[in-house]
Amino acid sequence: MKKLSYLLSLLVIMALWVASCTTEEEGVAPTITVTPTSAEASVGEEVQFTVSVSADAELKSITAVVDPYATFPDTLFDKGKHTASINYIYAVPSSAAAGTAHTITWTAEDVDGLTSTTTATINIIAGAGSINTYTTVLLGADQNANAGSFYATATNTVYTVSEAMTNQDNVDFIYYYGSTNGSTVAAPNDAGVAQFNVYSLANWTTKNATKFKATSVSTSDFDAMTDDATIVTEADGASETSATQLSSGNVFAFVTTAGKKGLVKVGAITTGRDGDITLTVKVQE
Repeated sequence: MKKLSYLLSLLVIMALWVASCTTEEEGVAPTITVTPTSAEASVGEEVQFTVSVSADAELKSITAVVDPYATFPDTLFDKGKHTASINYIYAVPSSAAAGTAHTITWTAEDVDGLTSTTTATINIIAGAGSINTYTTVLLGADQNANAGSFYATATNTVYTVSEAMTNQDNVDFIYYYGSTNGSTVAAPNDAGVAQFNVYSLANWTTKNATKFKATSVSTSDFDAMTDDATIVTEADGASETSATQLSSGNVFAFVTTAGKKGLVKVGAITTGRDGDITLTVKVQE
């Protein structure tokens, strides 16, 4: 009986010793984090991530895999390294589609073969779009015998009264000079421009509902625009049927019935109903 008790005690001691050794041998996997964990970017843009890692054992490597694309080169560590902070720059490829997401997974491994992972997501958004720029667009008021009053932003075309009658679908705005509103650019469906009988708008069957909005965009910022990034922002919320009391240097936004957004810079103005206005137009392609 004493012998049996002795054997059982020995087995318990051995089991505890084995468990203790196993725990020590298992070790602790590296700790790995990334900042930021998510970001937005469009094609061609770069996003920087900072990956921080620490380990009880010596670090061996960090690998990074981008789903659904390729991998970064592995980062290998010199002997004796236990902590690291590494910057990764991800350039969104031209094949990336807006509305999709790319996931980067980083894996840290120590010399004992223990690993840990962390991830970050890049949400792909639409980038800035191309624009058309039209300079020296001359529009005449209702009694100007030399310049048309009607304008199509899609084709950069100025129409006279008779030409506009047969191109109603294309006309986005009309210029007039009023006793109250002064120099005004208006949508074909605007009530103010309808008072000018010479335009014959009462006979039109299609009157595009272009919307306008005043902005605080400077002429220098307007001149520097090469894409629609600022245009989209400035035109958002456009709700007026006309841009009134225009003066040289003003910049106003518009949205056509086709959904194209644009900005217009006002140049020289010759006041009066026989006068004219010179505009520079930047509109989405």
